[in-house]
Amino acid sequence: MKLRSFNRALVRLVLVAALALVVGGGCAAKQPARSFVDLQQRLHSGNTVYVIDDTGLETKGRVVDVSPSALTLDVGGISRRMEQDRIRQVQRYGDSLWNGVLIGMAAATPGLLIADPAYRPCTDNPSRPCADAQEAGERVDDHGRSRALV
Repeated sequence: MKLRSFNRALVRLVLVAALALVVGGGCAAKQPARSFVDLQQRLHSGNTVYVIDDTGLETKGRVVDVSPSALTLDVGGISRRMEQDRIRQVQRYGDSLWNGVLIGMAAATPGLLIADPAYRPCTDNPSRPCADAQEAGERVDDHGRSRALV
């Protein structure tokens, strides 16, 4: 009987570890764009970006167009074209907070699917484990929300 219990625990551990590796693989950060050709693939019309020019001035605006030689922004209703040789950095905020919700739900799913059959859930709120995991995912995502180089 003890061997059977040990085997179940081992299988659960292996499944959770495999899921962690699969989910964690998508977290690798992209390298910053090296050219405007890269920017054309990463930025889309309407994205809010923060551009630092060669004088150190930061400009916040929405992307209107990205050409091979310039970035055009809508800055407070005024179209502003910034040439490639004057731009030092382009930044934007990372993913939305929904990503944290999804991460939390994904973290809770294996525990719910391969739970111990002898476990007796709380009777007052059976969905509490999901809510806790979702909240943890939101906290992680909110804490990590910052600008990143594009």
